Amino acid sequence: MRIQNPSLDLCIRSVFLIFNLNALCWAGFEGKSNANIPIRVLLERRVKHVDIRPTTGAVRFQIDNAEARELTLNLNIHWLESGGIRVNGRRLDASTVRVHPAIEGGHLQMAAQVHVGDLTIRRESNGLSIVNQLPLESYLVGTLAAEMNQFWDLEALKAQAVASRSFARDAIRHARHPDFDIEGSTNDQAFAGAGVVNEKIERAVRETVGVLLWEGTRPLKAFFHSRCGGTTQSAREVWQDSSAKTQSVACPYCRKNPARWKMIVQRDQLIRAFGFEPAPGALALSASRNPSGRVTKIMLLSEGLERNLSINELRSRLGFTRLRSAIFDWQLTRDFAIFEGRGFGHGVGLCQWGAQYLAKMGKDFLGILRHYYPGVRIASG
Repeated sequence: MRIQNPSLDLCIRSVFLIFNLNALCWAGFEGKSNANIPIRVLLERRVKHVDIRPTTGAVRFQIDNAEARELTLNLNIHWLESGGIRVNGRRLDASTVRVHPAIEGGHLQMAAQVHVGDLTIRRESNGLSIVNQLPLESYLVGTLAAEMNQFWDLEALKAQAVASRSFARDAIRHARHPDFDIEGSTNDQAFAGAGVVNEKIERAVRETVGVLLWEGTRPLKAFFHSRCGGTTQSAREVWQDSSAKTQSVACPYCRKNPARWKMIVQRDQLIRAFGFEPAPGALALSASRNPSGRVTKIMLLSEGLERNLSINELRSRLGFTRLRSAIFDWQLTRDFAIFEGRGFGHGVGLCQWGAQYLAKMGKDFLGILRHYYPGVRIASG
């Protein structure tokens, strides 16, 4: 039926518009109120010196809690074993230097990285720590550039942006250290600095601004990894004390492309990884596995000695990039241990290569996230 009254027609159209906007809000994209909260990122620790320069203009720096802010074109800070620090050649009995761009919108360069926001350099007992404080959405640009291939599909990048944002918000909420919220490395999330970015990565962050994965009323600690090897695993299977409810799901990409790898370790190196001194004699390994087929604990037995290690401990001691995942079998020879497996990373949450595959198959970032985080609410917050 066609309505003849123009005023009534406009009114009804307005009601439908409001209804549709509210539907979008209830779908989870209702606001961006916390989009730009600050985050403190640990860039370096135990370094002996640092050089900082502005990309344009100059830098201002503040020693400890002094009111005065000094201006310089280049800033050089050295850790002194005898105590204190040396700043641009001056020995100071100080512990903290706060560095800011002198002009609005300026950036700070440290080695090959360009940083948005401020830097805080602290003297510690064994060197200098460097922390970058910047807005959360700027941080995401820098972590997305480090975690994902910038030439991948936009929807895969957007899925990673939401996962990284959720992980970061959880880190801010549960900061493990008084001086920083998150590490800018694979201990938490890799971070390449937010000052030099790719337009596609900026777009992925911008088009998902404020969107998070939620577990009840709190942001999900959204784990992710490179390649799952065919099936992801739950967070509880890796970290028994984890409260995250990330579930195990099949990954269509890694089922076809399992990323097989092989690692050869010298017998003596393997024994040392378990905390023993090498000695001649028989050697054996025994492992416990979880439902996804991953090793959870591994035991070394040698001449009456035995020791259990968690898979995370063993991977850490042998090298995460060498023992690439917990999906492996092994063979022992007289001189070597040969590990053969598939996948790369802990296998929890978003599989990055799988996300790229799903994007290529036409899924948007919401579909990708729902695949790897089933049952999790997606909303702004």
